[in-house]
Amino acid sequence: MAIEVPQPHREARLIGSPTVTWFELFYDLVVVAAVSLTNDVFLARPTAGTAVTAAVCMTALAWVWFLTTLFNNLFPGQDILRRLLLVLQMGAIVVAGLAADQDHGITNRAGLVAYGVALAIVAVLIVSGGRRAGGPVPRATVLAPSAAWADWTPICTRATTSSPPSW
Repeated sequence: MAIEVPQPHREARLIGSPTVTWFELFYDLVVVAAVSLTNDVFLARPTAGTAVTAAVCMTALAWVWFLTTLFNNLFPGQDILRRLLLVLQMGAIVVAGLAADQDHGITNRAGLVAYGVALAIVAVLIVSGGRRAGGPVPRATVLAPSAAWADWTPICTRATTSSPPSW
């Protein structure tokens, strides 16, 4: 006679476990690629100025990623408008990452505009997600630090690009 060992119920194991879509994984991959572009600036010319530029750009891009991830966790959904905005944000993140390199092609202005677009998309997503959910929109607590980053990024970038070459 065979003894039947009860198997744990599959649904009980999956309750509460987060699910990640392929789109979210691709978004994370794009952010990692953009952050690695900012790291290449330092690796090409390892100076204090490029170290500051890379650190500021990495932190700024990580802030956009953090806010977008926070939005996706607070207001989950897969609607087409959200995906289109996130695709546009991915493009802006890549442009901002490419602009960290002062020697090739993309200007600081284009990078800062792209970073502003990425932050604006985060703001639109958070406000629209809060309205759809019917709850309060966390404008002051989430968006105020983003405004501070938008103010400090051009200052740090300008300081590192105008620093002496011996830095």
